[in-house]
Amino acid sequence: MCGINDPKMVGPWNVKDKWCVSPYNFEEEVVSQFPNKPKQIRVRDVTLCEGQHQPGVRFTLEEQLTLAIALREAGINRTKALIGNFKAFEFAQAIKKEIPDEHIDVIFPIIDYDEYGDSDKKVLEDMERLAKYGVDELCFPGYNSWNTPYRLTSKYSKQHMLERYAKMTEEARKMGFEVECGPVDGTRMPWEDLNELFSTFIQAGATSIAIYDSYGVITPYGMKYLVEKTKALYDVPVLVHVHADLGSAEASTIAGVLGGAEYVDLALLGLGDRAGNSSLEEVVMQLEMNYGIETGVKVDKLLEACRVAEKVSGIYLPYIKPITGANVFINESEAHASMILSEGLNAKYVASHEAFSPTVVGAIREVKFGDISSSGTMIRIRLEQLGLPTDEATIKKVGLEMKQLLSDAKKFLSLEEFDELANKVC
Repeated sequence: MCGINDPKMVGPWNVKDKWCVSPYNFEEEVVSQFPNKPKQIRVRDVTLCEGQHQPGVRFTLEEQLTLAIALREAGINRTKALIGNFKAFEFAQAIKKEIPDEHIDVIFPIIDYDEYGDSDKKVLEDMERLAKYGVDELCFPGYNSWNTPYRLTSKYSKQHMLERYAKMTEEARKMGFEVECGPVDGTRMPWEDLNELFSTFIQAGATSIAIYDSYGVITPYGMKYLVEKTKALYDVPVLVHVHADLGSAEASTIAGVLGGAEYVDLALLGLGDRAGNSSLEEVVMQLEMNYGIETGVKVDKLLEACRVAEKVSGIYLPYIKPITGANVFINESEAHASMILSEGLNAKYVASHEAFSPTVVGAIREVKFGDISSSGTMIRIRLEQLGLPTDEATIKKVGLEMKQLLSDAKKFLSLEEFDELANKVC
């Protein structure tokens, strides 16, 4: 069997002491399918904004700051807020005071202002306030050809809305804002309407385009196609924003990047509306490991940031959640745990039984002794490491003692508990 250091195991997919993924990911026949794949992308965090769309989740300003700092320590310096709720003005002021160079984007739904009397005046006033607080970019959701509320379409024509967005884009650019054109539910808009909207914004001075899959209904193939189609027409950065309603958020986000998107919207833990947004930790690790795309994220701080998000949101993830689940780096199954144990818990990377080293994301490796690990192999390895007898009778006796301790309430022993038991028996 070839070992991890075999000469044939050399390539960008095998990073010493960090990870080893499939070499087929980097075959020329595979990578040639992604001619627009960028060498690096940037992450915009939406945890602070759309994380609060998850029912029952509301962050205080202090909690938002705590999260923003954890994200900054992980190398993410761009975040998003929504005007009209969650105190966007106070949020921007507080974040800029604590982290002056944070790039803050604010979702600014202009057509909602049409509920006011002098809507243009109110829009400009709020834009000036956001400029005062140091907001960097305004994200205009834009007119959608089929899901704009009837209360608005019954009063205003499509042309009226397009003209207002063009006008406010020009005004925003005069104030020094970057402007994103990002129609809500864009992946269900007919292309002729979507393209018309993009064209209107770009001609008015918009600096980027965002493709929003607001209900998680586009396939990865569809997202790659839509990004490529957009990039072929418009020479501005493209961002993808995907929800997880059908479970394909991460795959569709990655597909958008492979199609040429330079920015991605991601949330810690995948927090967001309904089934959530695309998971920051999963997408980042996939891009870095399987595609060789730099994200600018300090991945060794990912686990720490996710734990902060769990604490302030009150939403704790399943034990088997990829990357950050509590059981991801705990081994009990004898076939795997015995290998981990024989290599040593402090080994930098046990390539034969790990996709990547726990230290890559700031985690630690553990071994547990449970009912399925009482047959002998793990016991023998650990007794040998402790300098204790490893004859058949001793192994059997230790195994019986283990089974007596294990119950429905106590399903496994920690390494320390096993060592105490072994020393007692021997």
